[in-house]
Amino acid sequence: MARVRKITVGILGLSKSGLAAAKLYKAKGFEVVGFDDNPDIRLPQEYNHIFKDLYLGKQPNYVFNEIKNYKLLIVSPGIPFDHEVIRISKSFKVPVISEIEAAYKFLPEPKNIISITGTNGKSTTTYLVYQILKKHNVNSFLGGNIGIPFSEVVLNITNENIQNPIIVLEVSSFQLKFTNNFRSKISVITNIKSDHLDRHSSFEDYVNSKLKLFKFQAKKDFSFINLNDKIISCNLDKVNSNVLLYTNNDLSELYLPNIPKKAYLLKFKNNIIQIYFSSFNTQNSIKIDKFSLCFEFDISTLKKYQTLLTNGFYRENILISTLISYVWLENYEKIKLNKEILKEVLNNFEPLSYRLDNFVQIDRILFFNDSKATNFHALISSLKTAIEYMDKLKIDYKLILLSGGYLKYQKEEEAIQDLLNNINEIKEHKDKFIGVIGFGKGANCIISAFAKSNSDFGYLYSLSSVEYAFEKAINVAKDYLNYNPDSKVAILFIPGAASFDQFKSAEERGKFFDNLVNNFKNHFLAKIK
Repeated sequence: MARVRKITVGILGLSKSGLAAAKLYKAKGFEVVGFDDNPDIRLPQEYNHIFKDLYLGKQPNYVFNEIKNYKLLIVSPGIPFDHEVIRISKSFKVPVISEIEAAYKFLPEPKNIISITGTNGKSTTTYLVYQILKKHNVNSFLGGNIGIPFSEVVLNITNENIQNPIIVLEVSSFQLKFTNNFRSKISVITNIKSDHLDRHSSFEDYVNSKLKLFKFQAKKDFSFINLNDKIISCNLDKVNSNVLLYTNNDLSELYLPNIPKKAYLLKFKNNIIQIYFSSFNTQNSIKIDKFSLCFEFDISTLKKYQTLLTNGFYRENILISTLISYVWLENYEKIKLNKEILKEVLNNFEPLSYRLDNFVQIDRILFFNDSKATNFHALISSLKTAIEYMDKLKIDYKLILLSGGYLKYQKEEEAIQDLLNNINEIKEHKDKFIGVIGFGKGANCIISAFAKSNSDFGYLYSLSSVEYAFEKAINVAKDYLNYNPDSKVAILFIPGAASFDQFKSAEERGKFFDNLVNNFKNHFLAKIK
């Protein structure tokens, strides 16, 4: 009897998602070959039986010739797009796909996926949608960039023969870059701002990767369109499905190049989330007054109404999550969004680790930690949210901003200009600043941008580490409070940059800052005993 030769796939990048893809493809009968640039990587013992071959560190030339026999090359999100293994695979016309595309191939029909991407806000929005659907007894699963690889989710679903699962995925531009069929029934791009320009060849390439989320949708699917975002508003021609519209402006009509059969409109007025609906199929120009109100929810009824969660970017995450959940439940589950369930989910929601949360107060100093703000847009959004929150609480305060880390740009001038553009959004708050302290590799760029902003943000310091920046912030705060006994100082740790210059992750950086705060607290308490 002739031996059947197994089909081989390559896995480039043996991080969490790469290993999950390896497990999935091995379970489906493929031979799996692994590549990773780290020669010292140590894999769990179970992977000894998963990989046919492992190539760690610099690959020998004979390996490259074997690539021509691969069925696919599956690329993990952290791999540079111009990696040698990718280039050689393409030269042999071996399809190069991302881990989410690889997992999608094995997700059973009807492939119910809600995908959420965006420069900022995608993790919180993804988690809220998942929780709302689950509380409505929808057979929902959480996965993707949020920390559970899509391949792992798909393997569990197929192994347990789970019927009609709904997957709520957070996806990144790196994961979307190498997709060629990946389709979501609801595709969401929360916003598009400059980010990851150290990896993408240009901002246009980054934008196009995000917009691929709309590319493979059917007309009966839904695309979420944030009309407050200029980049998304300029790419409405990429949308071929039904639409979910969100705007802060009072529009009378909107032109869509491709006519949707269904349109939902999200508004927020006087603390009330409003969802409107219109069904039409003849006009490109949508008359806003033709929409009819179908859902309202008053966020002031939440027990967390007086917390950060109903301010700034958190409020926007809640609005978008409510709309997505409403549309999925109405169109795919044929049930209505239950307001009591929505209230329960929002009241029980806690921000993800090291995402902006309620402050820690030690004497008259308030500490905010948003280590997961890793780009300039996130920095400004987080800063504005904290200011809105403290103003609502009627706190008499001044603030010190701590920002820095690894800047995701190819040139320093690009980073400075991008931050300058973002600083325009906070110039109205400049009188609230005592100063800005930069730290780490990106400190000089950040301080240069504030110095060139033609606005007085107070003291500007550039220091080498988070620890030195913290010490400086404490000393500056103490000096201010000595002369202003009725005031408080808010120290906002909002890096606006990646952590990789000094830390393994944003979580590790956030924990380090928390430890600095705790040490300060212990020292303060010891002094007053």
